[in-house]
Amino acid sequence: MSYVHSTEIRDGLRVQVIADESYDWDFLKEAEPLGVFVVSARNFGCGDRDLEGDERDALERGGWKLLVRYLRMSKDAVCVLPVSGLDHSGQTIWVASSPGETSASDSAGWDSGGIGFIYTTRERVKELGIPDTTREIKMRLGFGSYTDTVSEVEAQLRGQIEELDQLMTGDVWGIVVSEPTDEAMVEADNDVTLIDEDDDDAWEHVDSCWGFIGIEYAEKDGVSEMLDNAKATIEWRTKAAVKVEEAWATA
Repeated sequence: MSYVHSTEIRDGLRVQVIADESYDWDFLKEAEPLGVFVVSARNFGCGDRDLEGDERDALERGGWKLLVRYLRMSKDAVCVLPVSGLDHSGQTIWVASSPGETSASDSAGWDSGGIGFIYTTRERVKELGIPDTTREIKMRLGFGSYTDTVSEVEAQLRGQIEELDQLMTGDVWGIVVSEPTDEAMVEADNDVTLIDEDDDDAWEHVDSCWGFIGIEYAEKDGVSEMLDNAKATIEWRTKAAVKVEEAWATA
């Protein structure tokens, strides 16, 4: 059985946030994201492509600065960000504050360090219509996080890596909304608060949806959305039942 992160009763309905163990990474590539994620580390298979020969030569000859210069000249890149990763009891990645950054839990760099970079081009930015604006975001680093103001392009590139990391670390969720059974309501004297939220036999499925990326998004926006959907379903079902009863009464 999948891990149940939380269970609560809201508006007379049971809402469960459950780990989604059946998500598919392919939908990220189908979405045609803003950035191209290039991976140089062999043990990380999460990139869009491997390091090309000229890119490798640039890194070996002049390090990060020459690589960025090469990408700007050869691919018309407008934003290039270094990406680091940790491979220990699972993998996690983040946009690094500097090339080759290691994790705070692995300062010696045995299991962490630079694994590649993400970039986007002027043409892609124009194609997606990304505005030339800035916004404040949470900057996640290998040692923690802080808020900063960055360009919209950089914010979206960082978001792309964060979303991929959430998939890699299993931070993907499903939301299941249930209503109490008639039998459970009778036993509880129509007081839903007296029904055991962990007794699956006392609840019946109303609606569910999977693939919510990020627990914060799932618990806030996802739960709100699913509650609205479930209430609409129950209302429609109730109205349909009334119409059937009226039809039988006049038959």
